Amino acid sequence: MRKSRRRITIEIIDRYQRNQVAVQRAVIGLLYVWFGGLKVVPGLSPVDDLAGHAMSAMTMGLVKPAVSMPLLAVAEILIGIGLITGKLPRTTVLVAFGHMAGIFLTVFILPGEIWAAWGVPTLNGQYVLKNVVLVCGLANVALRVFRQAPEKAVVHREAGLVDQLGQRVRG
Repeated sequence: MRKSRRRITIEIIDRYQRNQVAVQRAVIGLLYVWFGGLKVVPGLSPVDDLAGHAMSAMTMGLVKPAVSMPLLAVAEILIGIGLITGKLPRTTVLVAFGHMAGIFLTVFILPGEIWAAWGVPTLNGQYVLKNVVLVCGLANVALRVFRQAPEKAVVHREAGLVDQLGQRVRG
């Protein structure tokens, strides 16, 4: 018997819903590894100057870009690996949120590099501001990580005790 398009669509949606956090972890993790990898080679990342200036400003000039950029590269790669593998999930998510907080701090400490005019971001500003999407994805991952142990969540969901978001199902 041939499946209808509607049934196939529902099956795809159901499969994604079951795996959405793993997919988000993997995609965000790949971005972290990729962009962190670009920072390993000086001048390869389009935001090297911005990131270096921001790190220097955040540390009041104590940490120079020559030191901060390799540290930032390693941190981003480790966050990515943590997200992809699922190892140390709580630590990884907390470090990723700390990293994002540092990125958004740039909006306030280096406004001239972020804004061309009020409400008009520069290319660097667009690079920084698009991270709101990553924060939303990380928030979804964090909900799963901090709500309850993943194995317990799966058992409860499969038993019909909770829905996809971990809310108790009234019966």
